[in-house]
Amino acid sequence: MTSILRGNSIEYIVEEFIAYGQESIVYKARVKSTGRSVALKFRLKDGLGKFRKKELPIYQSLDHLNIIKIFDYVEDIGGLRLECEKENKKFIIDRTKYYCVVEDYITGAPLDDTKSSSLYYYCKQHTPKKEASYEDIINYQADYIFKWIFEFCDIMTHMSKENRILHLDIKPENILVTRTGSIVLIDMGLSGIVEEQSNGLNLQYDFDAANKSLSNIERRYVTIEDEKVVAYVYGTPGFAAPECYYKDGEGCEKDESLKNPFLSKRASEKDGIVDMRSDIFSFGAVLWDVIHLGGYGGDGKHKNYVAIKKDETKAGYFKRDLHFASPYYLQELENIILKCTEEDPEKRYQDYEELKKAAEKAKSALPKSEENAKKAKIFQRVGFSFLLLTALILVMWQQGLGLGYYIARQDFHALADTYSEHTNPIAFRDVSLRLLEEGANAGQPIEPILAEILNVVSENGRISSVEFSEILFILIDDRDVSDEIVALFIDTAMQNPVPGNNIDTLSRFIYYNFTGSESIGFSIANANYNRARNTLGSYEILLRYQEHNGFNVSLNRLARNLLNEELIRNNSEFREITENIIRNTEEQ
Repeated sequence: MTSILRGNSIEYIVEEFIAYGQESIVYKARVKSTGRSVALKFRLKDGLGKFRKKELPIYQSLDHLNIIKIFDYVEDIGGLRLECEKENKKFIIDRTKYYCVVEDYITGAPLDDTKSSSLYYYCKQHTPKKEASYEDIINYQADYIFKWIFEFCDIMTHMSKENRILHLDIKPENILVTRTGSIVLIDMGLSGIVEEQSNGLNLQYDFDAANKSLSNIERRYVTIEDEKVVAYVYGTPGFAAPECYYKDGEGCEKDESLKNPFLSKRASEKDGIVDMRSDIFSFGAVLWDVIHLGGYGGDGKHKNYVAIKKDETKAGYFKRDLHFASPYYLQELENIILKCTEEDPEKRYQDYEELKKAAEKAKSALPKSEENAKKAKIFQRVGFSFLLLTALILVMWQQGLGLGYYIARQDFHALADTYSEHTNPIAFRDVSLRLLEEGANAGQPIEPILAEILNVVSENGRISSVEFSEILFILIDDRDVSDEIVALFIDTAMQNPVPGNNIDTLSRFIYYNFTGSESIGFSIANANYNRARNTLGSYEILLRYQEHNGFNVSLNRLARNLLNEELIRNNSEFREITENIIRNTEEQ
């Protein structure tokens, strides 16, 4: 029997159990009318008030490609009843105990034996082991570690500088890895909004709000100086900044007020003050953690990982060097982690721009010899002999072409022939960039090469925002190409986007990076992004291009977004026309 969740305006078909966490039970579902995949997070109803008041406004204020999005939440799940089991514990989901939050479903990286695509599970399976080769460690840093640092800085700049939001629970489990290797930040349950006149949040308010019922304050057992004690931790032990830790005062078993460090005057004026540097600390702890998840030995069971893991206390939080990791990790990377996890916030990176610049400088120190190793692999794969290579050079010279261009084309086609949703976009981007560079050196025209690369990506079926930003945008950035090739890139992306909120983030990216482009795709992206500021203009764009069937997915999203605007919703004629366009773009 099919299980149906009836949302506020649409229905969801529940498909399968995905995961169980501290705050929610997660199922995969699809929208009945469109088939789009979504994640259903069932949460206990006693947290509904907090969600409405604190989390939902935060999610609604954020609009970033790498931050999870909420579409809907259902307070009363009706007659839906689900049963699941995790670690021999059974759970029954029904309307008496649970409400549901509907989120974007992230197509995670394919992993073995787990449906979770969190950074923890990803790195547990993909981080090179300590005995891995020099080339593997160098490539892992270049393709993943530094990529994640740059993406994290971009995400957190959007959160903290543009929207004054702190996450305050950065950990590997709250970072998802997509099929393209990018990261997506989730779970704003502990996040807070910083007031305009302030630079941070004061956790004292969190304590004071619970003074009358200290049992509401979450405290956990942590190890301090080899002794297990009860302490208050705002965040997750092992990753929370030290300013988030408070040990119960002596004598608290007789006087409960001593559990509150502020009420008992044990806390200093600086204690409990959290700001963006607290999230930077947590990310440094994440980097240290995931680098060590590759294990230490041939058995692959990570048996020595626990032995070296830092204690979940102030005393064990610092000096997070890479002594136990492979010696092929950069000293500059270790320095970044050490500075992120300084005990004193004044000694950490003071903002994400400073962290990003340090990472850019560190990445530039990566050895360049792996490029030669890649070329050597190509020669080995195609089986060139010395004589054949000599003859080839002669032929290429006679034809006026460069050997580097020939090699770049071979490498490009080897990856293009197997391009799929599982292809690493960073690897494909780098191969494509080398093809463009070698093509220019050989005197080849750029635009046919760009069109060839675009065709490979678009033939995959749907272009994601990650593919567009990591491959297509970077390929044409700062290149002297015609307006026609730019329009071709934008139109192709808007004709074949991954459905749903991905179109919103794609529209935002196109609006900021291609202002002035004259194409249907840009007009639709511009209308979608500016629908709140210029609702009537966006509506006119919808009418103008409604017959362009190739853009149905984007037009459908634009129409649905416009229905949320008061000008369209409250005008019966506008609303009826918009609803008809929605139906037409779904049917064709």
